Amino acid sequence: MLQDTSKLETAFLARENEESTDHGLWFYHVVEPAGIVPRRLASYDESFKTSGKLMEGEVVVVDRRLVRDWTTWLRLRSSADWVWDISPKDARVSLVELTCDFGPWEYEAASVVGVLQTPSLDLQRHKPTAWLKSGELVTVLERYGVAGRTVGFMRLAENRGWVRDDRGLDGGQMRPALVPYGAPWLPAPAGEESGSWDYIVGSVDGATSSRGTRLNEGDVVRVIARRPAELAMLLCLEDGSWVADTVMQGKSMFVSMVRVHVERGRWAYRVVAKRGIGVRARSTLSDNAKCVRGPNCGEHVDIEERVICGSTAFLKMSDGRGWLFDVKKGKQLMILIEGSPVDTSKLDLCDSMTETASIMSTVTGTWSHYESTADTDTISLTL
Repeated sequence: MLQDTSKLETAFLARENEESTDHGLWFYHVVEPAGIVPRRLASYDESFKTSGKLMEGEVVVVDRRLVRDWTTWLRLRSSADWVWDISPKDARVSLVELTCDFGPWEYEAASVVGVLQTPSLDLQRHKPTAWLKSGELVTVLERYGVAGRTVGFMRLAENRGWVRDDRGLDGGQMRPALVPYGAPWLPAPAGEESGSWDYIVGSVDGATSSRGTRLNEGDVVRVIARRPAELAMLLCLEDGSWVADTVMQGKSMFVSMVRVHVERGRWAYRVVAKRGIGVRARSTLSDNAKCVRGPNCGEHVDIEERVICGSTAFLKMSDGRGWLFDVKKGKQLMILIEGSPVDTSKLDLCDSMTETASIMSTVTGTWSHYESTADTDTISLTL
């Protein structure tokens, strides 16, 4: 089957525009040591990669966000290209959201303070290139904090560089490197909050709590308290043990826990994926968790529990066989028989349903969707 690249790109763009996106302005920080290559479209297809690259330490402005599974695609305001915050392949964190504030302000160095040329979290790789003397006065133009963390950065005036602020904008007990000039420094509250939240283990390697409890990928746990730390949000489980939502492996950061919403009830779904869906032993997309052959295209499935994670709902089958999911990488694999209208432009339709759907009407032709691999989407267009 021949593919017309320009028409394929047009169709991807149409699909992208039809998906639900947030519009606004957000700041993000590149934390992947190897950097990340933007793509012309929010697609896993490597043919859309650009020639440029965002380097570790860069701060970028984002004007659109598109959620697929637990990956959020981010559109760069400067170029309209797309990058992801979390790699869908291995849950590696590529960018983190920043809180920001703009000055100027006068600060005083609380001690001898290192000045960085790049606002990097990796102080082993990026060493200070200059130093501020204790008591030295400086002008700060911008302040950034990593959202949900206690680490942040301040950009100095006159292109002097960046100073790391380990208290960040979220507060903390550690005395910061710079303090407001003429004002006494007082420790801020630790920022711990109590409540009740559900999280899913997103790491293929699982997670281990502070008491040694082993959590497997796809396990759903209840969290009763959250505490911001330097490079992670610490989550308190019901047994009183703690686990981090991100972990460092080598020089890269990986997601280990993801916030979800759990619903219990009775639902009926129909499979629309051409090749059916394999049943997983846990609520995960991983092929490693496949346990039995799943329902075929067109079959109806009774569901008793839903775990909503980003744009994907993990579905627990009422007959006890295991778990399914309705969306993978933006493509609908199952539909709710009763409920909200279904956007047919996103369905991975089986042959028996193709004639009843009008898919991607912005392009004349017939769409065929194939289940994607770990790295790419394959969408073929026949004209």
